[in-house]
Amino acid sequence: MATCPKATPSPCFGGCFDLQTANRHCGKCGHACAFGESCVKGRCLGQEPPTPEKQPVEVPWEDSGQDGGTTDATIEKIAERIPERVEESPMEQIPDASLEQLPEESIREQREQVPEQIQEKIPEKKPVETWAISPGTGATKGIEVDGSGNVFAVGYFSDSFISGTIRQKSKGLGDLFVVKLDAKGSVTHFLACGGTEQDLAVDLTLDGQGGVYVVGYFHGKIACGGKTLLPTGKDPKQRDLFVLKLDTQLRVVWAKSFGNAASSAETIQRIRTYYDTSKKKTLLYLLGTFSGTALFSPQISRKAAGKTDTFLLQMDGGTGAVLALNTLGSFVRSTRGYGLALDAKGMVYITGAFNTILQARDVKKPLTLKSSHGNINIFLIKYDPFQKAYIWGKSFGSISALHHEEGQSLVVNAKGEIYLTGFIKATNTFGSTALKIKSQGIRDIFVAKLNASGSFVWATSIRGSSQDKVSHLVYDANGNLYVLGSIGNTKLLSFEIGRKTPTIKGSHTILAKLDAKGSITSYSVYPKPLTTTRGGLAIGKWLYFGNQYLGSPNIAGKPLPLGQTTARIFIAKVKP
Repeated sequence: MATCPKATPSPCFGGCFDLQTANRHCGKCGHACAFGESCVKGRCLGQEPPTPEKQPVEVPWEDSGQDGGTTDATIEKIAERIPERVEESPMEQIPDASLEQLPEESIREQREQVPEQIQEKIPEKKPVETWAISPGTGATKGIEVDGSGNVFAVGYFSDSFISGTIRQKSKGLGDLFVVKLDAKGSVTHFLACGGTEQDLAVDLTLDGQGGVYVVGYFHGKIACGGKTLLPTGKDPKQRDLFVLKLDTQLRVVWAKSFGNAASSAETIQRIRTYYDTSKKKTLLYLLGTFSGTALFSPQISRKAAGKTDTFLLQMDGGTGAVLALNTLGSFVRSTRGYGLALDAKGMVYITGAFNTILQARDVKKPLTLKSSHGNINIFLIKYDPFQKAYIWGKSFGSISALHHEEGQSLVVNAKGEIYLTGFIKATNTFGSTALKIKSQGIRDIFVAKLNASGSFVWATSIRGSSQDKVSHLVYDANGNLYVLGSIGNTKLLSFEIGRKTPTIKGSHTILAKLDAKGSITSYSVYPKPLTTTRGGLAIGKWLYFGNQYLGSPNIAGKPLPLGQTTARIFIAKVKP
């Protein structure tokens, strides 16, 4: 079997890495180095403390270099402030009488003491850890982080995007953006694309080979990094879907559009990559929905079986060519896919919601699922794209025809175990063990674990007395889970952390941490988000998330700029 490239020879979770130097996969897949450590020869090592002769000479910060170190010029400036001790009063300028009063030994002692006295005045510079930025009005929809701590985020801005040297005005109602930030939260690269209407980037993924892939939707004709995205149908008012391939400096490699064929309406939800070692090729998987007739390539069109169908599109990451199309539908009803994940072997997992009957087509081995009592239930499917066969499918939810449940996000660990999140209403049964979660409000967030065969291991909830939502789920190398969602108008319930149940008013973003057994160990609540938006969440050595907000929330130690009538973008780095 072919292997990964020599520079990154080890396959880990769909990408290729050098286990000797990769901070997120040090020595073995999934083993991430802690903050301040680097992967050296497969081991996480901390930075060596400076030797005494190389310790920085501390100076007031207005005189220090940008990196916090001390230059010769800095020492000279400090020396200028100390009369009769350093260069301002050299030996040859001292009068003879002073020489008689100051023996040579005394002069030498004073000169030797100068560095010590300067060092005593130096405040210790603390490393930049957490941060949050808000570059304008709009929203963050997706976030990823690479092994060096660089952060990539996508979304849209509706007026201006302003950060550092970036000053970009939107061309229409809203332009899509892709931004790259360094570990300190400074913008290093930026891309904006848009026309006269609302354009939006909703998700992105990194392939570990220097490729950045972005998906979203647009209206009409838009310019994007030297490329032009054209509508695929006859009606320019209908929105089309796009996928971009960028390099790490956010230069556009290729751009593709698809979707709008005849009175169709499409959405794109997720994009993921897998490096096929046998073909030495990056495979892209796009998940979304469509209605009517959609055009996925000049040769491939598809008519939805129901009101809304789900599509899984496989593409060549190198060229953007469409390789395969799978659809999930339920005749006259709707099927909506929201969550997408791949395991280390390239198996594809999809979750979402369907009404009454779900049929998976376009494969050698089709699949049919039925909901309970004709209501809207959650589905979870495992698919083998190499054999073009569904391995298994599950449906679950409440038994009431009035209730509506959805699967929203999922991840798969190195063992093939699945962690799933979404929302439920009323009492739900998860698997044959009859795990039951009773909703306290309009709907609650749930988190569940399944084994590699698709059987439930445990389930828990984040419960409130109002309408709760969830958008993302990630996990770290220690098996901890992090859930990003929103809650409102309630007390937080079902927290197993031995503290009083907090009471909150209004809608809040919640970032909860769970251990491998499903116990909620900690959480953070941030006021005044817009609960209708879906944000982004990523894990590296730190936790990164983004969304939009009103008001002036304190996310990373200081309040963000005030959002009064229009929601503002935020991107944040916080401790896991």
